[in-house]
Amino acid sequence: RKRIIASSSYYFADNLPPFDVHQGGVDELNTAWHANVLENRLQEIGRDSSTYNIFIYEDKGHGYDDDRVVCESLGKFILNRR
Repeated sequence: RKRIIASSSYYFADNLPPFDVHQGGVDELNTAWHANVLENRLQEIGRDSSTYNIFIYEDKGHGYDDDRVVCESLGKFILNRR
């Protein structure tokens, strides 16, 4: 239990570096619930929304592989960090 808590982005949301989450809405391995809970936590602690992006692809599962969409988002994310 201690190891799980120590590695949880939920519990350390205020110390995370800038990040993107790309989540499949019908992913059964890592459900969209996790991304939603993290986003709620970030809002709850007042985390600056310019330091993260959470994308949920409603009809996609685990391993969503549309490189164009992910790479475009990643490019914007990197450019905004300069």
